[in-house]
Amino acid sequence: QLTDWTFRKLISCTKSVTTLKDPATKRRLCDIFLEKPSPEQYPDYYEMIEKPIAINDILRKCRSKMYTNMIEYLDDWKLMFANAKKFNGDSSWVVQDGKSVEKELERILKKNGFGEENIPKPSPPKKKRLRIKLTLKKPKPPAAGAAPSTAAAAGAAPIPSSIPKKGLKLKLSTAGAALGGAGGGVGNAPPSSSAALAAPGKGSIRPRKRRKPGP
Repeated sequence: QLTDWTFRKLISCTKSVTTLKDPATKRRLCDIFLEKPSPEQYPDYYEMIEKPIAINDILRKCRSKMYTNMIEYLDDWKLMFANAKKFNGDSSWVVQDGKSVEKELERILKKNGFGEENIPKPSPPKKKRLRIKLTLKKPKPPAAGAAPSTAAAAGAAPIPSSIPKKGLKLKLSTAGAALGGAGGGVGNAPPSSSAALAAPGKGSIRPRKRRKPGP
């Protein structure tokens, strides 16, 4: 984390960069980079550039102590130069001025002890190892004196002890036997002796009656 002394030094370095001038024309090279373009005059700029930024934005962030390390401070400068190149093109005078400003920034930072060799790089985040916990339930011990069966040991389902035996004989009740003997049986039961004494039908021969002798 940056200290108050570091922020004061960064503000001083940023202001020193803005004083850079063209040796031939005495024109300040940072004037085009001080503020973001006007949305009214350059509406297409905000359609093309996702993150606009200017030097005064970097100064405000330094005064508000919004940077957590030097890498974030340098990334804002790189973003500003990349935006100028994307919108204006490589051969633009704006890009050429930006290259001169970038060299001046590197020189001033190195002079104040903020060279790339002195900037600590942030350590990458540590990867957390996944830990899987397995809980095994202990089987209940068998009862004392009872040996486990082979089926239970193999994991098979226990066989029920009460299995109906094959070939069970059905007993007829005494009432059913009595009904069968009286001629009221069902099926092919033989007829009883009383059934043989049936009343004579049409096909039977009747004995002739003797006529009385006439007078």
